Parts: sequence; structure tokens; C-alpha cells
Amino acid sequence: MSSTIKDVAKLADVSIATVSNVLNESKNVSELLKARVYDAIEQLDYRPNSIARSLKTNRSYSLGVIVPDVLNPFFAEVLKSIQHEASRKDYQILMYDSEEDAKREKQLMNSLIHAGVDGIIDITSRMKEDELREGISVPLVMADRQAFSSSDNVAFACVDNYTSGKLAAAHLVEQQYEKYVCIAGPVDTTTVAAKRMEGFTDRLCELGISTDDIIIKKCKYNFDEGYSVMKSIIREMETSKSYGVYASSDVMAWGSIEACNSMNIRIPDQIGIIGNDNIWCSEYVAGGFSTIENSAQKLGEISAKMLIEAIDHNGIFLEKEITLAPEICVRKTT
Repeated sequence: MSSTIKDVAKLADVSIATVSNVLNESKNVSELLKARVYDAIEQLDYRPNSIARSLKTNRSYSLGVIVPDVLNPFFAEVLKSIQHEASRKDYQILMYDSEEDAKREKQLMNSLIHAGVDGIIDITSRMKEDELREGISVPLVMADRQAFSSSDNVAFACVDNYTSGKLAAAHLVEQQYEKYVCIAGPVDTTTVAAKRMEGFTDRLCELGISTDDIIIKKCKYNFDEGYSVMKSIIREMETSKSYGVYASSDVMAWGSIEACNSMNIRIPDQIGIIGNDNIWCSEYVAGGFSTIENSAQKLGEISAKMLIEAIDHNGIFLEKEITLAPEICVRKTT
């Protein structure tokens, strides 16, 4: 038989009202009493009645999450972290895949609102600023997107993507490659890709690299694009020169590595490759490939915390923008 709120109150030696206040965060309760209530909840494996809870608080206790590609390991890690944080607060997740399409993304956002979610996390949005600037009817966290001026119920959580590009450029120059390539991703539709490319090219110029020795390739964020773009680079490359390549997502870096292997290119001698994101496979592909770490776990956790905090404060974000610092992971491909 499942436990009740009365059982929790009895075990914690507090009133039912105190347990309710702890669960709903509706009144100040001392940390000591909170600890006793949470200990009792854990011991009894108590789960609140979600329907009754929703009626009482006027919430659905559900969060909408939109991802551009659920098969991309980075987004999958972000989603997992969001799910973990939401579960701690007894929220459910409704997840949709926008398939990197801005029109579909907007339709999905409207669907989530109509479904009654309390808030939405939109990861690496393809929608234009003017569509998002005025906000929507529920709190919205733009995860992995550069901040812009917007309404009170829109907030931003991202990694410093400009610095990510700069770190990659500086590392490749340290390895003394002669030509530099950025497999940039969809720079025309995502600020993430654009900022990584800008940071990369700006840092190369600061370090004295001629624009004649910088090559930019635009494509989608996936394995196949990384593979095909790298093959085209190899066909066009000057065989007497060494190339340092920044693939601005790890799935593209993985594709690039496989393309080099298929064409008998020596890594890192002829071509050095550094990716971006530090997804799980980056430690194993090619014995471990160099990358820029953008913590998917932290991004998901922060996004969920920001959103739930805003829901608790009538849809107003207490913190509008959080930016995480990237770190470089040097491995065998550079």
C-alpha cells in the first residue's frame, strides 16, 4: 500500500501542513524541518498525488523541452540532465524534436503551451530573435543560445561559444599547422555555430594567421556532413601543407576523422582535428580526439533550475542569463 502525506508527517514528527509547505515551497520552513520531511519522504518512497497537487497549485507540474536533434549525443545528455533535475522537483517532461526546422519548432512550442506545460526549455533554437523577443505565455529558457534583449519571462543559459572557438584556434596554432579550417555548422541559422566560427577566425587573425590560410565550410551539425565536408577538404588540400581543422561539434569531428581514415590521411600529422562539446564518444574515437568541453550536464541542470525557479516566482526569472566557461581537452588528434 502506498504511503500518504499523513505517514510522512508522522515519521517526520511534524504537522501535515508542514509537509505540504515543504512540498509546495509555499512558506518558509526551517532547514532542520525540511531535512526531516525529506528523510521521511525518502524512507517511505512517498509520491504526491499529482492531480490533487495540480488542482491546489494551479500548475500541471510538466515542462516542455524542444531539442533540434534527439539523436545528437550532446542534446541527449542535456535532455537527460534536465530530466534528472525536473524529477527532483516532481516535474514531468514533454519532449519534442524540432528536426532543426524553425517553423516546426514554433509549432511545437505552441503545442506545448496548449498542452498546459508550466514552462519550456528550447535547446539551440533555430527561431529568429523577433519571434522570441516578446516572450510567450509561459516562462521560456533558451538553452545553448546567446542572450538578447527580451521580455521578463525569457532567460538564457549557454556556454561562451565565442571563447570555445578562440580556444580551438589557439591550440591548433600552437601545433604549427600551416592551413586552418573551420567546419562551422549552420552559422546562418544558429548563433552557437556563428559564435564558434567568429571566435575561431578572430583568434587566428590575432595570432597573425593570414586570411588566405583560413578556410570556412558551412554545413549541418551531423556525422554525415562532417564526413562529406572533410572528404572535399582532402580532395582540395595542398598535399605539401598540414591542416588544422576545428569541427565545431563533436559529431562532425567524428565524421571528419572517419573521412580521413577512409582516405589514408595521417592524423594528426597531415590533418589535426579538434571538435566541440566533449560528448561521450570523444574519449574513444581515434583513441580519443581533442575537443572543447561544453558541459551538457551543467547546461541541462542550470536550464531546469532557472525554469522551475521562475515558475515558483509567477513566471519571472530571478536570473536572466547564465554563461558557462568552456575548457579544452587535448587528446590524440592534435
